[in-house]
Amino acid sequence: MLGLRLGRYFEERQAISVFARPDSSGHRPSLRNGSNIEPGNRRRAGLRYAAALLVVLWSPWLVGDEVEVRITGLDAGIEPHVRAVISIARYQGVDSLSAFRIRKLARQAAEELSAGLRSFGYFNADTVTDLRQTGDQKWQLELNVNVGPPMTVSEADIRITGPGQHDPVLQQWLRDWPLPSGVRLDQRRYTEAKQALLNLLPERGFFDAHLSRHRLLVDTTDNRARIELHLQSGPQAVFGEVRFHQQVIAEALLPRYLPFQPGDGYRVAAIDDLRENLSLSGYWARIDIEETRDSDSHPTTVDLNVRLEPRKPNLYQTSIGLGSDTGVRAQFGWKRYLLSPRGDSLNFGFGIQQQDKEFEFLTEYQRPWGVESGRFLFAQALLRRQTDSFNFNRALEREPVFPGFDGARLLGEFRAGTIHRRELPWLPQPISEHLFVSVLSEDFSTDPVLEDDTVRQRLLAANRGLASALDDDIQSVAVGASWDWIHVQGTGFDVRGTHIASQLLLASDRLASDISFQQIYLDGRSSWRLADRWKLIVRSEIGYTNAPVNRFNVQLDGRKLDLSITRLPEQYRFKAGGDRSVRGYGFEQLSDNRNGSNHLFTASTELEFRIGNSWSAALFFDAGNAFNDFSDADLKRGVGLGARWYTAVGPIRLDLAKALDEPGKPLRLHFTLGSPLL
Repeated sequence: MLGLRLGRYFEERQAISVFARPDSSGHRPSLRNGSNIEPGNRRRAGLRYAAALLVVLWSPWLVGDEVEVRITGLDAGIEPHVRAVISIARYQGVDSLSAFRIRKLARQAAEELSAGLRSFGYFNADTVTDLRQTGDQKWQLELNVNVGPPMTVSEADIRITGPGQHDPVLQQWLRDWPLPSGVRLDQRRYTEAKQALLNLLPERGFFDAHLSRHRLLVDTTDNRARIELHLQSGPQAVFGEVRFHQQVIAEALLPRYLPFQPGDGYRVAAIDDLRENLSLSGYWARIDIEETRDSDSHPTTVDLNVRLEPRKPNLYQTSIGLGSDTGVRAQFGWKRYLLSPRGDSLNFGFGIQQQDKEFEFLTEYQRPWGVESGRFLFAQALLRRQTDSFNFNRALEREPVFPGFDGARLLGEFRAGTIHRRELPWLPQPISEHLFVSVLSEDFSTDPVLEDDTVRQRLLAANRGLASALDDDIQSVAVGASWDWIHVQGTGFDVRGTHIASQLLLASDRLASDISFQQIYLDGRSSWRLADRWKLIVRSEIGYTNAPVNRFNVQLDGRKLDLSITRLPEQYRFKAGGDRSVRGYGFEQLSDNRNGSNHLFTASTELEFRIGNSWSAALFFDAGNAFNDFSDADLKRGVGLGARWYTAVGPIRLDLAKALDEPGKPLRLHFTLGSPLL
């Protein structure tokens, strides 16, 4: 405090003008030459400079007083906002004030507090101030507040006149007005609502709008407030000509990306939709949209100049992954974004997977169709080969009742149809819709039974019907539809949203299929933030198939097993268990005799707790199964703990799960990379 007081003293001394009287010749003596200054003045100046130098050298070790500010009588929701306008509260915990400064700020604290409370509708607050010194260089200021009766809104006269009164967004703002009659006046909410309206006007094309009246009248005697807010919208601007500057695709394709027509009301959101449509096409690396307003026209016309720079025509992608369900896997993809000015594209991709020695090749051709953005014709071909086995397992038993038959499964599928990015007004994101025809050929062949393999030979001899299941060749022609909707926000632990996917398949043995079946599938996943550190993730799958089932009563050497084998192609069978299904059980190990089933039900609940910025812990419970008979669903349960590490490439998820319905089975480790919502 000594340093601060000395500092103020010398600042005041320096503020006094320094001058010298002229001599008899009229010239002022030079201040740079000490010989022209009287000896006494020189000594006093030297002492001042020495003292100032001493203060500068010692000031880092000299500190001021510290003050603590306590406010009582305020609601917890109001107190932080009121505290922020009190000057002395900003110095709490800072030892840089003098006693004189503390007393001065304490005297004005009550008035600052009252001003802050007026913005919350309390115009008759009474504050008792108590300032006392609690120790050496320690002070405490206590503000005891009696807020008094609140100011209530007696009338809210909110009007929108002109063409804007029919605008749905402005009408929604009007319905959401936060201060109707009878509520406590809150000037912050009034200001925020008024500013929100002013922000909406240019976004909706009301460039000439103005507030013809905006008044807040208060009666401090009766504690009543009247709000008057009148908007004259003026005419809404309209879209004019749209000029595209590009040399990539045919001009006839460009109008399909416009979410509006010339003459439609101007909306900033429509320009954002145009930019998104152009971006999703994949043809352009840079999209610049320039607006030109013609204010002389009535209404105002907004023309657009759209400049598009083409992207590189080829995209190559390579990825290598590892999962407890799949083992090592690798993928390679090539996409040709533009084959011709018609806007058609071509994809090639193949992948290999350690699990089941799987190899897959996929190619897809797309071409724009119709006048609406997001609509395509597509043709897709899939070829897959993998090792597989025919199993003789009974539920809850690890070891098979009879030795299985190993073999290979070869699948070929051709799909063709339409893709439509369907916009719905009540959904924030579009639905991706596929309508298609699928031609599927699937062949499963088991390895020949060796002469010394007497068990399998005897098993086939005793159960003649098994041969048809061990070597199966099936073809199907199905019509189908799939819908996929995803709305995800945030990054890392803050990711939240919903993902819903569904599919419908129909096949008939009267239309080139070996069997008739009808199948419906629905998958839903959602994530919610419960608090700053908590998150809840739920997911569920439901599948139903009306398809024939072959049943065998297999017997050998006194052992018996009831087999239930669906006639569905393997491509369409349901299986459960694994990292993204019922944890605690092996990958696709839950189904009738582990050979796939007609029906499916799984559900999962996961509670996640954040630890630090990049880590979290999880507790989960899963249940589900795949089955042919609803009377024998036999849902399996799994429970466990997990760790999550959020990285730039997505969360790395490590789970330790216990299968509750398999006594004695060891804990199973599950490892995945990626969000559970995707």
